[in-house]
Amino acid sequence: MTLDLPSLESLHGVDLDIGITEVRLLLPGYSESLLIPLPPELPCSPGVPTAKFSRKRKQLTLTWEIAEGQPCAEVQPTASDTANGESGDCRTDVTTTLPEKTDCQREAYECLEMVQDEVEHILKQCTVTKLKAIAAIGGSSVLLSDFSVEGSANIKERCCDFKVRIWFKWEVLDAFGGFLGATGHGEVLDLTPDQASPKVVIKVSGGGSSIAKAAGEWMKRQGAGLVSESLNGQQLSVAILSAWDDMVASEKNEAAALLEKKPLKEWAEEWFVQKLSGMNVKLFGGSAHATFASPKVSGEFSVSMQQGKPIVAFQVRLECSWTIVMSGNQSEGTLVVPEFASVTGSDRVEVSVEATPGKKKASGQLLTGLRQTGVSAIRTLLAQFSNEVQLQVQS
Repeated sequence: MTLDLPSLESLHGVDLDIGITEVRLLLPGYSESLLIPLPPELPCSPGVPTAKFSRKRKQLTLTWEIAEGQPCAEVQPTASDTANGESGDCRTDVTTTLPEKTDCQREAYECLEMVQDEVEHILKQCTVTKLKAIAAIGGSSVLLSDFSVEGSANIKERCCDFKVRIWFKWEVLDAFGGFLGATGHGEVLDLTPDQASPKVVIKVSGGGSSIAKAAGEWMKRQGAGLVSESLNGQQLSVAILSAWDDMVASEKNEAAALLEKKPLKEWAEEWFVQKLSGMNVKLFGGSAHATFASPKVSGEFSVSMQQGKPIVAFQVRLECSWTIVMSGNQSEGTLVVPEFASVTGSDRVEVSVEATPGKKKASGQLLTGLRQTGVSAIRTLLAQFSNEVQLQVQS
């Protein structure tokens, strides 16, 4: 799922909640969330989603790894901002595509941004090392700028595969740094990893002086070849794999360090003890009230790095005791949340409320009240936990 967010520079301050049926997105400076429906065909238990923000394209991409055999859907829902009268920058166009994936595709990782960054670096290096102080055009230099790279790129099984098209602007500076009047643009229509010297097409804009025309002709005959030599597809592929390995290693180290510093399971139990001990839920307008105690938390926590930001994934079970007091009478029981995961919205979590066997049995009316009002309070608490566990790791 790709969300166009033209007003964002980063995910700092963005509140993102990914549920089973919808995605809730609260942008900085706005009081109301965008509600983006997910395809009804999305499996009930998709994998842990990942979020990636592209600063260049101003897009947030959410990705689910669908288990083998589960269906995918291709839909195009839309969402609009509901902030009062402030929909200009916050209005969001949503294009959602969940194509069916093969086993091979599931192992591929999109890396177009890495290709874009590496191509820009290569062309800047070409400007400095190969296109500076050229004797054939009187010591003038060629400046490459305004780079654009489009296409597709992915990394799979230790192999970087890409097919991209490249545009750039060029202009000639004389030996003293002044503009000579020779300008134009260059194109590489098709660059792939198996091309050592892709075809570079140089186009000249306008006419200019005889010196400028000579510089333009040199750029078409010689400059194109120097740019082509720099854009070696095989070397580009190796460089991207190296950068990818460095990024993965760095993120693994950061995630491991976070888990060592922050025992999340212990923190979670302490958090629930603190919150539940102060919770007093009124039933039937205050004629009865319910309290909770002795929470036990079990499950798994993991931390991964996304866009340089630690993200917690969890799947926990919560169990605690409850007590209802009404007119001096007391009833007891247990409350169980069998499974609450980071990818599950708190409003859809199963919450079981049962009376303790052998004790004075709570009336059906009290249990009904607790299953309504009390369960709603617990779900609100779970939503708060989901947000605060992320803040705990990021702090």
